[in-house]
Amino acid sequence: MVKNVLRRKLVRDMWHNRMQFLAVILLCALGTWVFSGLDAAWRMLDLSSQTYFDEQNVADIWITLSSADREAVERVRGIAGVEDVQARATAELTVDLPHEPSLVVEAYDGSIRINRPLVREGSNLESSDLRGCLLDELFARENGLAVGDRIGLKVGGQVYDFTIRGTCLSPEFVSLTKNSVRDPLNYGFILINNGAIGALSLNSLVVTLADGTEAAGVEDAVSAYYPDALMLDSRTQSSVHGIASDAGMYRSLSYVFPLLAYAVAAMIVLTTITRMLENQRTQMGCLKALGYRDGQIERHYLCYAFYPSLVGSALGLVVGRQTLPYILWNMESARYTFPRCLQAPVSWEQWLVGGLGVLLSCLICLRTYRRGAREVTAALLRPRPPRAGQKLFLERVGSLWSRFGFNAKMVCRNMLRNKARTLMSLIGVLCCTMLIITSLSLNDSVRYFVGKYYEGTIRYSVRAKLDAGAGAVEGYRKRVDAELVEGVMDKSVSIRLDDAFRATTLTVLEDGQRLMNLGPDETWIPLPTDGVLLSRKLAEALDAQPGDRVSIWLSGDPDPITVKVGGVAEITIGQTVFMGRAVWDACKKGAFVPTALNVLSPTQTGLTYLSGLEEFEEFQYPVSEMADTLKVLESLQGVFRLMAGAALGLAFVVLYNMGILNFVERCREYATLKVLGYHQREIRRLILSESALVSGLGVLLGILPGWWLTGVVFRSCETDTMVFISTVQPPSVLLACAVTFAFSCLIAGLLTRKVRSIDMVEALKSVE
Repeated sequence: MVKNVLRRKLVRDMWHNRMQFLAVILLCALGTWVFSGLDAAWRMLDLSSQTYFDEQNVADIWITLSSADREAVERVRGIAGVEDVQARATAELTVDLPHEPSLVVEAYDGSIRINRPLVREGSNLESSDLRGCLLDELFARENGLAVGDRIGLKVGGQVYDFTIRGTCLSPEFVSLTKNSVRDPLNYGFILINNGAIGALSLNSLVVTLADGTEAAGVEDAVSAYYPDALMLDSRTQSSVHGIASDAGMYRSLSYVFPLLAYAVAAMIVLTTITRMLENQRTQMGCLKALGYRDGQIERHYLCYAFYPSLVGSALGLVVGRQTLPYILWNMESARYTFPRCLQAPVSWEQWLVGGLGVLLSCLICLRTYRRGAREVTAALLRPRPPRAGQKLFLERVGSLWSRFGFNAKMVCRNMLRNKARTLMSLIGVLCCTMLIITSLSLNDSVRYFVGKYYEGTIRYSVRAKLDAGAGAVEGYRKRVDAELVEGVMDKSVSIRLDDAFRATTLTVLEDGQRLMNLGPDETWIPLPTDGVLLSRKLAEALDAQPGDRVSIWLSGDPDPITVKVGGVAEITIGQTVFMGRAVWDACKKGAFVPTALNVLSPTQTGLTYLSGLEEFEEFQYPVSEMADTLKVLESLQGVFRLMAGAALGLAFVVLYNMGILNFVERCREYATLKVLGYHQREIRRLILSESALVSGLGVLLGILPGWWLTGVVFRSCETDTMVFISTVQPPSVLLACAVTFAFSCLIAGLLTRKVRSIDMVEALKSVE
């Protein structure tokens, strides 16, 4: 009977205070939703990719040599920790199709044991089949090719025909891009057997390592045998590293923004539960007077926190796992190709965050109840006596205080005499402003650092890529009708400093070049006359400082280029070594043969001339490349947009909850004003004035924390190839402030309608 009575009372209380209980549910759900969603997203990406890599035996190390002969295979196989080695020929060839797309050709020596393809249609490729091939599934689909069709590869003016035995996916080419964008219509991969094209010789090794073997030790051993080898591992290979980088980014985000949002939600839950229990003070006294034991009453009021927080945390956990991971997976699918999506089980971190919300709410409730339950029953049955009044600081400034109207004096007295309530409202507005500024500024920051490179570092209008048959730069400069033409030579190299090394790009520029701003804040600086410039990210990876001497190994050249680090190129995208033409010539490693021309303001005649050259490959426009890079970063921007949505939702719930609690607490004051003759609109104006003052102050105080949080979150997302520079744009700050202030005013406006429904007898009655 006792349990039924308390249960009915609990249901009635929850219904009577349904908005406060709903706020607790939503706040717990929002905090858990963002964290569980991002945590499940990175675990989904990691589990799906690692399972795929393990099943298809993806390589641990990729080695490019001048000749991957039998001796090289046996040498590498003999290194401690190496499990298996396979040689292959790697090249990029043009396909005999009208639009002349390109394919990365991998010609394996023997049956494919490492980087095994996942055949989707057709059959696997036999090791003795010299006229068959496995074709990239996406490339085949975009070009209308199917199993049994023939495809031709151009090599030195000759076309080699192959029959498509099957279409496949490859773990090595989960991310296959040309110029940073996936374009399956014009770029893909094809797998054939060694010997099918006589002009291709074995030039690379793929290596798998035994469990527990460090790749760095094996790479050092390979370098001792072949110092000119170009090596990639899980830290640098585009597919493996890109997926790991995205998973790490989501993981970092799940521990920064969501936990801060969770902390804000927990703070408001604390306030909500505390105020609800304090409003139950007389009810506690009644239950004690009726003979209920302290344990029964305590468990009853513990349900105020337990059930709403449990429902909210469970709702956030379930909805977060079923929404955010799949939204982000769809974004990732635009960049990566996986055979299937695997959802990871609920992690202990997700259980911990969900349980923490319930535990925190219960502890808050328990503390508040026990603080009130210490009083005797007779004291609980009386309303808490008001605190003794005292003069405010403003009242002591007579000249200022006398200028205030009656309403202004009431607002000031209410705010400063109820400091706890005012402070919590202020903190709620401040935190909402901070989170909204952060979420909006993160999208601005992505565009800012990408724009710094394509609109600041790069000054040319178009880049014309050339093949190996390019001529002297001086000839192009004379014939191309443009404001300025400069030659660029890019080479794949391996750079070493002590034990650190990276496979990267050596970019040789003309000494007087003016079309690349490599200095701080996109300023022009001259290239070193006796050294090289390292991009910011490459310098960090090698831990290189100006004055250090680095070794640069060209593919197939046993003698390295040893040069001094002359400085750091402040570019935001890429790991690159920049060298002047004079330094290159002094190294005596061959003539300066441009692989591209940087052209400023070309005429249509100049573009037509370039496109008609035999050595011409394609035009690259910075504007298009910038759009492509932003498309690559779409998943990151998607996360930030989701954060913005979560911040807006949190702001609305927090502000509404704080507003309705404040209104309930001041019902007696508003009823008194009615008795004194105040009209409805005057009381509403009083509420709106106080709300606007607190909201305006909270919005202003939230700007600097939002600025700081943007930098913290953005730095946690930084990758090995991009320098993320956070920026807070004034429009974003103004929008965030306007949204928060508008929410606050809107909620205050909704609450003022309740003035009409105040029960005067209920609000003013007293046992005194």
